[in-house]
Amino acid sequence: ISGNHEKSLIKLEGVGYDFCEEICKKRHDLTYIKSSNVVCPGNIKVILHHGGGSCSAPGKSRKKRLKTRTLELMSNGCHGDIFLYGHCHNYAVIPSYMDATIIATGCFQSPPVYMMENFGMPDICGLILSYQVDDNNKPINIKTEFHSINDYGGIINHDY
Repeated sequence: ISGNHEKSLIKLEGVGYDFCEEICKKRHDLTYIKSSNVVCPGNIKVILHHGGGSCSAPGKSRKKRLKTRTLELMSNGCHGDIFLYGHCHNYAVIPSYMDATIIATGCFQSPPVYMMENFGMPDICGLILSYQVDDNNKPINIKTEFHSINDYGGIINHDY
């Protein structure tokens, strides 16, 4: 899920630059998906959403904000089995909400000073998502494996 953290790369590479598309050109084990509405194996509908504006807000917990954002998307006709949010900087899983699963991913950036002072250390990690499909084409036994950067040598200071 690309987002606003790639804006500095656009300044260097030009308008239309998409970091996710470029890295997928170099990594044959990755598939670039431009659409935010994806149909995955088993006919499972996954909604990818950047989550801009943060996944938390004053007076609301992260999970409450994710539920509110999901309800807004559903109200606008965006329906899926799994809602996958980027930009949250911390991972969270809400296994059952309005007949869907909500997953907030971590991030891939070293935390800037502002984030550390205001929000604390983010979850810098990747996600492997697996599931089975029932007879009604609904995902079951959803498994989220978050792999922390600490498992791979830790954070590089000032790696924004």
